[in-house]
This record gives sequence, structure tokens and C-alpha cells, in this order.
Amino acid sequence: MTPTDPMQNVGTQLHQESWLHARAVALLYDELEAGLLLKTEVRVRLNHTGTEPEISGNLLDGADSVRAPSDLSPVGGMVPDLVLHDQRGEPVRTIEVAITNLPDQHKVATLRKRGVDVVIIQIKEAQELKSLCWFSEPDKFAPNFLLAVRRRGYAEDRAKADRQLGADRYVREMMWALTNCSPESRRKFAQLLPGIDSLESFYPALSPTNPKADKLS
Repeated sequence: MTPTDPMQNVGTQLHQESWLHARAVALLYDELEAGLLLKTEVRVRLNHTGTEPEISGNLLDGADSVRAPSDLSPVGGMVPDLVLHDQRGEPVRTIEVAITNLPDQHKVATLRKRGVDVVIIQIKEAQELKSLCWFSEPDKFAPNFLLAVRRRGYAEDRAKADRQLGADRYVREMMWALTNCSPESRRKFAQLLPGIDSLESFYPALSPTNPKADKLS
């Protein structure tokens, strides 16, 4: 990394929020805002330790809006990273991103006694942001899938089978192109792959309403 790499910002006395913390909160805000708009569930990895990830419940359960509170708008004596409100404007869930230290457990207990759910997400490094939000597993490979579709004849399965056939065609075309292209093109493709797997590729831009947009721009 170069000295100007924002990921090296671990926080100072003047600017106590690290780049990693700000980026995590920003990504969560955008996912939650999109989930509210599209009426979809949002689940996250609570930590990245162990072989099996600990996954949250639906963070949008009972929620109608999301915001980033300030010192002037604490929730139960805390200023969480994000707070989700119901239709009446009452807090139903707070979200804390923990990079180094966990939030005050007494304040967490107080919030929970008031019926406010407290979600604590532990993150240690930037790579973990790529798998921060949890999505259900994609369709598993099923070699006998088309045969089963023809027997059952369900319309939704037929559409699924058509998508699978189309995807197979594109994969075969890509494999043919990679094996028949020039070495120069193959080298350029290989150089492109690490960028596809980067955090910037997964989350290329923040929403205009994101509370961390100015800090991360």
C-alpha cells in the first residue's frame, strides 16, 4: 500500500473514525436503504471468526427508515452507527460496527431492556467488507435439472431452465474465447481479474444520501 492509501487511516485524535469503520457503516447504510426501497431482507455477517459465519436476522424486520444519529440525537444514551426506526419513528434496532473495541455493555443492556435490538458487527480488515452482507446461496449445480423440469412441467422451472441454458452458452463462448485469443489478450484478462475481486468493484459508489459520502469521497 502507498502512504496515501485511505485504508491506512486507522483514526487519530482529531479524526477518530478510521477508514475501515466509515466504509463499513457506509456500505451498511446503502444496503439497508436499498432493502427498504425494494422491500427485501438484509442480513449480515456478525463476525468472520471460525469456520461457520454467524449471520444476523433480517435487519429490516419492523423497520421503516434508517439514519445515522449524531451527538444531538442519541438513542438510550448511545450514539450508534446506524439506527432503524419503525413507522411511528420509534427506534427498533441499532447497529454498531466494532473494529477494535466493543460498545459499552451496560448501555447495550439498557437499550435491550427498552426493547431496542442491538446488533454488533465485528470487522478486522477491509477484505471482510466484501462478504459483509449475507445473501442466500445461489442455485446449486444439478446435472439432472432439465430432466426433472420436463417431467414436472412447471412454468417457473421452465424459465429457470432457460436461464441455465443461456448461462451455459455464455460460459462456453467465454471458454472458447480464452483458449483461442492471443497471448496479449489473455495476459490483459488475467491482469483484470484481481480488480474484479476488489472492494471497489463490489461497491463502486455510495448513494447521494449516504452519511459517509463526504468522508469517503
